[in-house]
Amino acid sequence: FWQGLRACVSEHSCQATWQLMPCPYVQVPKADIEGQDSRRRTIASRPLNVDTYDAVLFALAKLVGESDPDSKGYGAVLFLTLTFNFVCVILQAGIIFMLYEFTIERREDHWEKGGSLPNDTKALLNAIATDTPLNSQIFNRTLNLCARDHNIPYSQSVMTTLWGARIFPSFWQGLMFTFIVAFRMPNASFGQANTENDEEGNLRVIRLPIKAKLIILLLVQIPRVALMVYLYFMGAKFLMLAPSLGVLILKSIGLAFISQITDVLAQGFFSNFLQVAIQRTVFAFDDHGGSQASHWNLWGSAVLKVTLVMTVSIYYCRVVYGNLQNMRAACTAYERHFVMPECSPTCGSHFMGFTFYS
Repeated sequence: FWQGLRACVSEHSCQATWQLMPCPYVQVPKADIEGQDSRRRTIASRPLNVDTYDAVLFALAKLVGESDPDSKGYGAVLFLTLTFNFVCVILQAGIIFMLYEFTIERREDHWEKGGSLPNDTKALLNAIATDTPLNSQIFNRTLNLCARDHNIPYSQSVMTTLWGARIFPSFWQGLMFTFIVAFRMPNASFGQANTENDEEGNLRVIRLPIKAKLIILLLVQIPRVALMVYLYFMGAKFLMLAPSLGVLILKSIGLAFISQITDVLAQGFFSNFLQVAIQRTVFAFDDHGGSQASHWNLWGSAVLKVTLVMTVSIYYCRVVYGNLQNMRAACTAYERHFVMPECSPTCGSHFMGFTFYS
């Protein structure tokens, strides 16, 4: 650099035009500038899904897009998508609330009435240790609880983890869009283009006005994240109190349907044109030098998601409802010790020397 600068200053022709044009010896090729800029700043993108949440983002982006020639017709689309989104939030929260009040609480009362689960567990384990069956008149409640419950050990933990995996994508999408819109996407000034079309015809949202960001955060993404957390814990409690493996699986299917209400309404009522337009929209943002093939994108995010879901599920099943799970484990051990020998060999099914009975 300095050799080129000295050589440039020594040239009379360059000195004469010093104030008019940059010296040819110190010019950096445009390709090098772009290469250095690309190393410092990498534009990443996050696509939208066909659901009521992302439909609001699409309609809002089209409405505020200064360079979009057909943006004037999207005021009605924004009103429509906001209405659908509000209905979905009310339906999901309302259905889970009714399940909690009229089903979950009734099932939980079944375990809470007339005694203490730790005392029941202790009585069952003492009976096994002393090889003495419990007196049916004294421990009638304890024996009835065991007789009515037909769960397989660790089945609740497995199904709760799967339920968390079903809820997590929507939760993660809301969390990421909250972060992108709030911190990574630049604010649009007056007259700036907010959207652009790439080579493939996809709509790229590159910036948003502050008012549009506030609408996205307050009316869409923050309620979405809060609702997903609410759905997860209420659904996990619903699964935890299932009396048998068959009921547990059927309840899981019902919960999966409730979590898909946003997809069902959007794909059922939105036009094909609107659905395709949503799918072809991405939010572009600066990831501050990140790479699409970085360790985070290749495997780091997957490890974090699995760790979070499994940690929360195990904590919920084994700590929050630890007394219930201990009681169920004691019931299983009691039945294997006292009940199965009395009805063998007709109890349960037999395979390779193992007896499966619940």
